[in-house]
Amino acid sequence: MKPLEVKAELHRLVREFATSGFPDRDVQIVDEYIEVGEAGVAFEHICTQMLEYDLAITDLQRAALSKLGTAMKLEPRYWNRLRAT
Repeated sequence: MKPLEVKAELHRLVREFATSGFPDRDVQIVDEYIEVGEAGVAFEHICTQMLEYDLAITDLQRAALSKLGTAMKLEPRYWNRLRAT
């Protein structure tokens, strides 16, 4: 996955999660991380906050996180511990 694709997918996912209760302030934080080239930190923040707020994800969202996280060479523990719908 190319860096611009990673950025686009992170932006898409965080906005999708925002419709399910992911706080606006955390959307802004994720956007800031992405814009300064910290895509990995942005991904970790999304997963950590989804867990913190006990927000559930769909199977499709988990698959998207898995694809993205794997492309970024991140640990599966970030997305595997999130609650399913």
